[in-house]
Amino acid sequence: VGHNADSHHVFSAMLMEEGNDKGLRMIVDRLNIWVKFESEATFNFKAVCQLLQTYTQNLLGQHRFSEANALLETFSFIHDGKISKNNEIRDIADNVLRSIASDKIFKIVFDEFIENSKGKGKDAYYTLIRLGKISVPPLLDLLRQSEDMSQRIRVINTLTEIGPPALPFVVERIQAGCPWFYMRNLIKLLSDMGNPDHLDILRPLLTHDNEKIPRQALNCAFDIGGDQRLKFFTQALSIDNHDVKKAAVDLIGKLENEDGVFPLCQLLKSGATSPADLKNELDLTICTALKRIGSKKAIPSLKLIETQKGILGISVYSPELRQAAAATVKHLQELPAKI
Repeated sequence: VGHNADSHHVFSAMLMEEGNDKGLRMIVDRLNIWVKFESEATFNFKAVCQLLQTYTQNLLGQHRFSEANALLETFSFIHDGKISKNNEIRDIADNVLRSIASDKIFKIVFDEFIENSKGKGKDAYYTLIRLGKISVPPLLDLLRQSEDMSQRIRVINTLTEIGPPALPFVVERIQAGCPWFYMRNLIKLLSDMGNPDHLDILRPLLTHDNEKIPRQALNCAFDIGGDQRLKFFTQALSIDNHDVKKAAVDLIGKLENEDGVFPLCQLLKSGATSPADLKNELDLTICTALKRIGSKKAIPSLKLIETQKGILGISVYSPELRQAAAATVKHLQELPAKI
């Protein structure tokens, strides 16, 4: 790469000139490799990045997404830290990506992603991924507006592939509140890219007006909550909603953590705060969860279900529940002692 500034202007003009592709593509490929391995933000480095920016923008303007994607990948990987560079070079990569994605060029890419009018929708999909966080707000807007399920799935897949750069935007929209059908998709995205730090965002959703949202929030917590999950689900047991309690009990069982036995037994022994049929249903779910956890610590509480009588000597529990408790006790007693 020469040091003369005039040579950069000449080369830039060549890049813009159509019909020059064969030789230029070979030069561009070499420059692209050079950028990947260069470690200092020298004059030459900045000039080459400017050239590749111009060339990539030109390719996208001609709907040549696949060719552009190889160049975009370099700057995307530098920006995201997948190719290790210093902060100055990462800032240059960020600026290149933003400059490439002008309103006009981004519209060309986004329209092809939506409409596939030139049969290059899949290539445009990869372009949006390479543009990273630049693509996220328009994709989230499309996710909210789209009435086409297959399109929504493509949008979710694109955002999932973008990954961590999309996360702050997803979190922001969940916290801002939105219609349940959009919230459902945002929670799905959080399940794919979130971590235990995001459990606080899910807590308010456990009392959401739409019945689908609390259950999905609990499932999301199971996916992202790590070692904070038991605490999260135990807290959910205090919510005055039968479906939320039942789902939380089920998920505590799936954790198979012995520390889940105490809160489940406390709930089992608690007085009914809901109609008898719902309390019975919840207690049956607790028996199943305790069986799954497999701890003998649950046996005393389960035996109370078998033996406890009311004032007139009639069991306060249904025959079905007493049978389930007895079966769970038998199962737990037959388990080998834990070493």
